[in-house]
Amino acid sequence: MSCNTGKLGADELDDCKCHAAVLTAYEGMKHCGPETAIEAALRVYKFHHPEDAFEIASMHVQRWIAADHIH
Repeated sequence: MSCNTGKLGADELDDCKCHAAVLTAYEGMKHCGPETAIEAALRVYKFHHPEDAFEIASMHVQRWIAADHIH
């Protein structure tokens, strides 16, 4: 079940409907430590994008988390 907004490609993943859910999961679990928070965010991402390989999913989640911390 892809939640992409109709666009294709990794560059447009920031437009994904699950973007906010992934970041919310991370923020909500930070008190448990960074590894746990990233794992929670990755689980949310994989729920929405089961077709993505673990490495790709992890890359997107890490990029979203890093970008969110810059702002």
